Amino acid sequence: MQAFSSVAIYCDRQRSGRFDDWVAHLKATLDLGNFEEARKLRLMRSKLYGEAAEEFDTFKLDNPIRSQDYAAVKARLLKLFHSTETRSQRSVEFHNMKREPEENMRRYANRIRKAFHKAYPMEGVLDSATAASREQMMMD
Repeated sequence: MQAFSSVAIYCDRQRSGRFDDWVAHLKATLDLGNFEEARKLRLMRSKLYGEAAEEFDTFKLDNPIRSQDYAAVKARLLKLFHSTETRSQRSVEFHNMKREPEENMRRYANRIRKAFHKAYPMEGVLDSATAASREQMMMD
């Protein structure tokens, strides 16, 4: 629980920054605690305020069954707070990436791969042709 206290409260994009970064920090903290689903949801809700808290509560009221699943609630909030504007911004960041001075190729390739997947996310298992096309786009 000490690690959980380091998770900041999330309000909205303007005050709290990028939601995907916040949720990654929360996930890492909750994974350390090995909590059950209901406890993860209560802990998540305790770190939400303002617009984010309202969306959480609305989702729980509108979807009582799906809202008992931590992954479903997280996916819903990611969809709302990781908007197309953010994806567009990520696309620009990806296309403007440059290798840093003294950065080794492995680190640079990892940064490119991570930026590409954030700019152009895909869910599910990809067929080999799609995976090859995405790999070629990334290399180009």
